[in-house]
Amino acid sequence: MKINYVFLEPVHPYAFRRPNCDIPLITGLVHVKPDEKDLKERMCFEVTYEDGFKDYVPTSEVDDGSYKFVVQ
Repeated sequence: MKINYVFLEPVHPYAFRRPNCDIPLITGLVHVKPDEKDLKERMCFEVTYEDGFKDYVPTSEVDDGSYKFVVQ
């Protein structure tokens, strides 16, 4: 069995990019409930950048084409 890492590359001009970092590694899939009352709960990819910064990207942004999967 061969295991490959999956990264989440931002492709939309307004997609978040961490300065001076490579594309982030997908480190999990989580359910996020925002603190703001008017925002809905959502499924998100937990991503980790090479400097250790963690972020959460809604799966809908991948579906909409703002990000794409990259296997390395």
